[in-house]
Amino acid sequence: MNLNKRSYYYDFNEFSELLNEDTVIYITAKNEKELKKKQQIIKEFCNQKKINPKKIYLDVTNNSNLMNKPNLQKLLADEENLDIITFSTSDIYRYATDDYYDIKRFLRESNLGIYDLNYESFSIERQPLLYWLGN
Repeated sequence: MNLNKRSYYYDFNEFSELLNEDTVIYITAKNEKELKKKQQIIKEFCNQKKINPKKIYLDVTNNSNLMNKPNLQKLLADEENLDIITFSTSDIYRYATDDYYDIKRFLRESNLGIYDLNYESFSIERQPLLYWLGN
């Protein structure tokens, strides 16, 4: 992953237009230096798209297990019906971890969408609020 790549800011697709005030940021990194780089990239993205996230959650860890990400646990416990901007979906869940299916199910149940900045698209889309009220 090249954190110095600057093309993120110029090739946004229409999905980034859906992000609004119902947005938080989640960033995880192996060290403080990497965390600051990721934070700067997401901050520039938000500034350019005029997104004012209501909260930023940060974790520094070498382990992708949910138990080693206290601020991700807090995000999942505190938030619902909003979008999460993350540098990569793998910052939130990975296929090889034991908690992959639990996290993915929980995201859908809490109506949390994930916008993956690496792929410039939603990896999980949240449902419109009217959909949830009707079911």
